Amino acid sequence: MIPADMHPGSLFQTNGFGRIEVLEYKTSQYIRARFVDTGTVVITRSIQLRKGQVKDNYKPFVCGVGFIGEGKFRSADSPSTYQAYICWRNMLRRCYSEKHRASSKSYAGCTVSADWHNFQNFAEWFIAKMPKDGGDYDLDKDTLVPGNKLYSPSTCLIIERRTNILHSIDKRRKVRTLVSPNGDVVSFNNFNQFCSENNLNVGSLSKLFKGLVKRHKGWRLTNER
Repeated sequence: MIPADMHPGSLFQTNGFGRIEVLEYKTSQYIRARFVDTGTVVITRSIQLRKGQVKDNYKPFVCGVGFIGEGKFRSADSPSTYQAYICWRNMLRRCYSEKHRASSKSYAGCTVSADWHNFQNFAEWFIAKMPKDGGDYDLDKDTLVPGNKLYSPSTCLIIERRTNILHSIDKRRKVRTLVSPNGDVVSFNNFNQFCSENNLNVGSLSKLFKGLVKRHKGWRLTNER
């Protein structure tokens, strides 16, 4: 006999995953049910339904887009999956958290590919790509494609944190352009490095950009003859 509250169509409120509807009752240990919000179908038990203890792995709980999905990866199963989870969550926050975007304008317009909304897909890619030497590494989206705004398997890399930091510094530096003594137009964004590589004086080159001198060792501004 089917309990009165377990007939098809019966609704239960879960703890944090919205309402769930009974689709089929076979035994108290085998009930097929569907989450109203996402349409996810699960097999559960009557005691779990009544206590609201059924979880929807497809409910987007990170910034309204990220969900755990069905598969072998869970957020804290091992150090590697926990590392993948933290990276995944931070990636989504950079793109979809209003608070984060307000404090970091460089991520304006950034998005995450739909397949990486599912943690299972991201974790599989991340763990396969992560070096096993115990070093510090970051997820990078614009080394392969400069100026890229999309996080995806085809546009991202795992790179050393030191390298990523240096790239970030370079991207924030102002791009400057000069004409060399040979007449070549040269652009650069690392002022000190450029001076070192071309045997130039930092102070004298700064005066050139401020308009205090016309040339420094034959180098000049593009609008000077």
